Amino acid sequence: MRQNDKLPMDEHHLQNKTLSLKAKGLFSLMLDKMKEVPDWNFTIRNLAELNKDGIEAVGNAVRELEQAGYVERHRTYSPEGHISGVRYILHRIPLTENPVQDNHKTEK
Repeated sequence: MRQNDKLPMDEHHLQNKTLSLKAKGLFSLMLDKMKEVPDWNFTIRNLAELNKDGIEAVGNAVRELEQAGYVERHRTYSPEGHISGVRYILHRIPLTENPVQDNHKTEK
């Protein structure tokens, strides 16, 4: 068993030395928001509005979390097949196989 496997699930990302401080802070904020409002709709824009950092910086942190396996991003599509939004899935323990999945269709 790895040392990180013994950590409380909400702290796993904080011990990950491969994540930037920005990504750790953003993921902590995302987990906190999910505790407050379980169906809170994450968007890059509304995450940026909660912070000093802009949309580009928040987007970079989200991509870092995706690459590390803590966040999955799935595009949602309208009945006509147009992108209608993005659905985020948070993983307190990172995925280990192929974590970045941005092109899967998900019904709304």
